[in-house]
Amino acid sequence: MSATNGQHDSDEKCTQAAPDLADESDIDWERVLVEELDGLREEERIEREAEQELRTVLDSLGPQNLDKRLTEVDDQQPAWDTDRQREAAHRQVGARQAAAASRIC
Repeated sequence: MSATNGQHDSDEKCTQAAPDLADESDIDWERVLVEELDGLREEERIEREAEQELRTVLDSLGPQNLDKRLTEVDDQQPAWDTDRQREAAHRQVGARQAAAASRIC
């Protein structure tokens, strides 16, 4: 056997072994290990509750408050007074909602 022939034989063995290793590594990549952290579920629950509370507060200060204020505007007065009161209601509600949102962030 020559050195080249011996090298050729070992190359063949490596090439034959390589597909097996590739198959095993593909299997490893398909599996993702997940580690559960203590208290993670509880933190997620608390975060969901806080998010729901935030939505409720912002809805109360925003659309619900605006609807309430707009129903208080007297439609029987001159149009320019009605428009002025509606604009004031929009500004006040927007300012309150923005202030609440800024306190949260």
